[in-house]
Amino acid sequence: MPPPAPPALSVILLAPLDVARIQKTIRHLRAQMRANEIELVLVTPQRALLEETARAWREFHSVQIVAVGQITSVSRAKIQAVAASHAPFIAFAEDHAFPSPNWAEALLNAHAQRYAAVSVAMRNANPSSISRADFILNFGQWAEPVTSGVKPMLPGHNTSYTRAVLDTHGAQLDAKLDSEVVFQLELTRRGELLWLENAALLAHLNFSMWRPFFIHKFLGGRIFGARRAEQNKWRAARRMVYALSAPLIPFVRLKKMLPDLQRTNAFVPFDAKFVLALALGLATHALGEAIGYAFGIGDAREQYAPLELQRADQLRAEERELAFE
Repeated sequence: MPPPAPPALSVILLAPLDVARIQKTIRHLRAQMRANEIELVLVTPQRALLEETARAWREFHSVQIVAVGQITSVSRAKIQAVAASHAPFIAFAEDHAFPSPNWAEALLNAHAQRYAAVSVAMRNANPSSISRADFILNFGQWAEPVTSGVKPMLPGHNTSYTRAVLDTHGAQLDAKLDSEVVFQLELTRRGELLWLENAALLAHLNFSMWRPFFIHKFLGGRIFGARRAEQNKWRAARRMVYALSAPLIPFVRLKKMLPDLQRTNAFVPFDAKFVLALALGLATHALGEAIGYAFGIGDAREQYAPLELQRADQLRAEERELAFE
């Protein structure tokens, strides 16, 4: 009897608290047209949190549970899952992002064309004022409607990579996955091709309360600035020049964002709260970026993790049911 065929795609999903918070994403993954080719890799503090429930998920090729203890770093948990996975392509999923049924097929078809990284068009799953600003700041370049094609970077935390690309970075992969913007721009500079496919969609839940919105923007900016400076081996003088230039960053980013704001009709109808959140989000991220350039990453990873891993708690009360099955 021949050995079973290996999985085509490993999907990594972090589950730090309980199975209820991942059930909606699991339902969307179980509904994939090529679910039987997916190895689902669940990262959790203790196997007992998921082991019994996972036995019912028979649609998948296989299910791996990787127990890592308390998850204090998203990227560190991910690389432990990468090491335990078996497929040639590895997709990162989230408990607050819900793929269309053809998502896995779109990723695999694009990877068959030898793209190093692949993702799909993004949709806002909770389009209230602050959420709309958060979404456009994080995913505006890839928000529907968008054309398929080679892009310089793809949606962070929601991209599939070839194992070969991830393996080339060895022990450095932990730090590189802290800021996928920095990581993907490095891949592009090296000549790797990154593909966005608009035939599939990913609906993403975004921050809809002021406090987590601001904290996430500041920490994300600090992580980006620190990792950008480290990866490019900037000397202290250059770090300080970039830190002192931070007041210009919101204007530079806004200019780059204008085509996406126009393409997605972001200002129709006009929403003053959205505009305020957009402006303050740009400024807060720039402040974090300046701190990252000047002082490094500090404990930003540890503060950032709960915001990414407990998204339901960062939504307005009337939206929290959107995070659950």
